[in-house]
Amino acid sequence: MYFLHHGHEPLDQVREVLLFTDGLSIPTEIPEKKRNFTPLVRLYQDLGLAGLKNRIRQMEALDPECSRYPRFKPHDDIAAIAIQDPAFSSTAGPLNQCR
Repeated sequence: MYFLHHGHEPLDQVREVLLFTDGLSIPTEIPEKKRNFTPLVRLYQDLGLAGLKNRIRQMEALDPECSRYPRFKPHDDIAAIAIQDPAFSSTAGPLNQCR
């Protein structure tokens, strides 16, 4: 998996693009300076965008005081879109939006 690129990339090997705001992040007990997006992408692949959003909201709801998962507020807004090449199939579907 490749994350955050600047420049030019050939699209012939790109199957799917996942775009999201910082609100779509899995709460962690120890925040990292450099984030590893692989667990987030794996959950997206398993659950789709709606399932991923629901999992994040469930974790946040279990920690309303932000003590287990340190963060500035109980939850952030979540915006994401997945764009998939129709030639490839996935459990997430060809176009899946999360609001």
